[in-house]
Amino acid sequence: ASLSRIGGIELFYESDPDSSATNQAQTSSFSSITNIEPQQRKVLYQGSTNPGDISKQIGSNVFNYIDYCITETSEISEKISDGDCSQLDRLNKLIKQVIELFLSAPDACLGAVHLEYEHPLSSLQPVYTAFVCLCMAKGLDIPKQNQISLVGAALTANLGMFKYFDKLVNQDGALSVEDRQLLTQHPEQSYKLLRANRVANKIWLNTILQHHERGNGKGYPAGLTKDNILIEASVLAASDTYIAMITPRVYRNSLVPKIAMQTIY
Repeated sequence: ASLSRIGGIELFYESDPDSSATNQAQTSSFSSITNIEPQQRKVLYQGSTNPGDISKQIGSNVFNYIDYCITETSEISEKISDGDCSQLDRLNKLIKQVIELFLSAPDACLGAVHLEYEHPLSSLQPVYTAFVCLCMAKGLDIPKQNQISLVGAALTANLGMFKYFDKLVNQDGALSVEDRQLLTQHPEQSYKLLRANRVANKIWLNTILQHHERGNGKGYPAGLTKDNILIEASVLAASDTYIAMITPRVYRNSLVPKIAMQTIY
């Protein structure tokens, strides 16, 4: 196992013995960015392993950082869904970037959550859910170590149905039996895909397994009751539901935040 750090917070994960130096070199600094084309921005991010180089090449629009994180989430999710088992280092880097971004510009991140819906929901919803999770985690005094696990879970909870997510959430009409199976099985499928990528963090993995459990025992996949559900899983469930409600669907408009909050609580 290797040890990764962000702001003094430690994250254990399985890794190759010589990968820790690469992880540290690839950690991004979210101090600046400019309005440039997504493809060019992608080249700049991936072409430099020095955070200072990135800061020099890119200007100061935080929304482009958000765009980058969403795009990166999409690409990583697609690779893992296709059976690629080499995405752990890239995934850990993304987790750090999302946390750094939110800590640097929480107002902008929450503004994007309520205003910017240009990307497919399959890649947008995980990042926005991570932002809301971090906001809730702070209010609940969840330890910083566990917040890293929580963000990892938010970004990967829907891996098990990534390829079908946009079709399912925008389907106007009743779901088929096969569609319902995809929905109810996706926590376990996401877990399996992450284990195949050597993710070993138990809070991260169990938060994914439990994020559709409900305190009354009527959730899935295990029908757990309140006392057996991680607080991180409850935070992810509430955050995921909130984002689902305030983002538009083919069959309905987005709900205003106040109504969404009243519905959840």
